[in-house]
Amino acid sequence: MLKEIHPKRRILDMGCGEKKLAHKKRFPNYNFMGEVVGLDLNKTEQTDVVCDLNKGKIPFKDNYFDIVYTHHCLEHLENPVEVLLDVHRILKKGGYFLIRVPHVSYIGSMADLTHIRLFGYSSLNFLTQGDHAQLKNKERFKLIKRKIIFGRFYRSLGIEYFANHFPNIYNCFFEGIFTAREMHFELKKCL
Repeated sequence: MLKEIHPKRRILDMGCGEKKLAHKKRFPNYNFMGEVVGLDLNKTEQTDVVCDLNKGKIPFKDNYFDIVYTHHCLEHLENPVEVLLDVHRILKKGGYFLIRVPHVSYIGSMADLTHIRLFGYSSLNFLTQGDHAQLKNKERFKLIKRKIIFGRFYRSLGIEYFANHFPNIYNCFFEGIFTAREMHFELKKCL
């Protein structure tokens, strides 16, 4: 069920690092054909735009991108709410925001001193439900998919299935025992 490609499709890899769309296979339902712009804090061979997301807006005009993809970037931000709202601004209506971040329970989530934010199952609810003071009614996303990702061993035990079908029970009673690795979010801009 690949999304149709548009010849002028624009994709932003926010936090591209050394390789644009390095982990795009983790989003198999999306076609990443088109113009890919790499944005990162550091200048690399793959970086098209150098930008410190902690110090300002994303330097693109409104309604510019069809897809904004970010893999292990948001946990480095001092104020991810501002960046998430800015992503809403630069996405076209019907555009997709694809996110992968370390899960709060993962031992490596705070092993890197540059990680200053933690993410769990409900972390991005404010983007889809509008229950945040900084969120205006027009700044809404529709949740397409949300998944707690585990390592191979826990997947083989059925922990991933259980955690994603009963997230509240997992969060309350098992998160500290069966630690997840990542959170996976797929959002669509509504308005």
